[in-house]
Amino acid sequence: MAADNEFPESVDVEMFPMLPEELFRENAEEFEATSPKRDPTMPRFSINIDNSLSPSHTLLQITFSNRKGIFYDCARALKDLNLRIAYGRLSTTEKGVGDLDLFILQANGNKLVDPDKQRCLLSRLRMDMCDPIRVIIVKKGPDIELLVATTVEKNGRARPRILHDITLALKMLDICIFKADSEKITYGDRLWEIYRFLLVEKSSMSLKSDRIRNHIVERIKCLLMGK
Repeated sequence: MAADNEFPESVDVEMFPMLPEELFRENAEEFEATSPKRDPTMPRFSINIDNSLSPSHTLLQITFSNRKGIFYDCARALKDLNLRIAYGRLSTTEKGVGDLDLFILQANGNKLVDPDKQRCLLSRLRMDMCDPIRVIIVKKGPDIELLVATTVEKNGRARPRILHDITLALKMLDICIFKADSEKITYGDRLWEIYRFLLVEKSSMSLKSDRIRNHIVERIKCLLMGK
């Protein structure tokens, strides 16, 4: 399942040598298992590929903890890998457990039976559904910088409302922005959009405190992902 790497105009990540590597982590399974905010009563993310139940379609069975935008992340990953959804079923419980059954086809109308393509699909879905948005705060000399990274669709379309939600979260936290910008960059075979915010220190809230910075990161993630 070769991905088309011809992205819209962007710059290479090497032009931003100070970007932390954790923004581009690829082991979503490890992230999901070790996330400090993971509820131990919720099921772990799981995906199963089944070609035995339908003579003409591949069945994807996905179990997840429900959150804002999770079906968007799933559908976007399938679209970027040139897979089509024929039909499907989504169900969630009041406790936030979701089950998604999708009958999919390749662009040529065939089932997905190639083991390499299946592994590529599993890896991509796990990363995009478990860890689609990365948020960190770093020290940049005397300044404190908020970095938010998210992958971009192959056609260059960015994630909806992300800038609105970031600025809303900072407003709710009563944190002022001195400067903000964004840039699309390539890293590996993915296109990313990086949002940068220089934050203004306040005497009532020291952004040099690890506890305060961690609190800000978690609040922003909660608003972006609806958890």
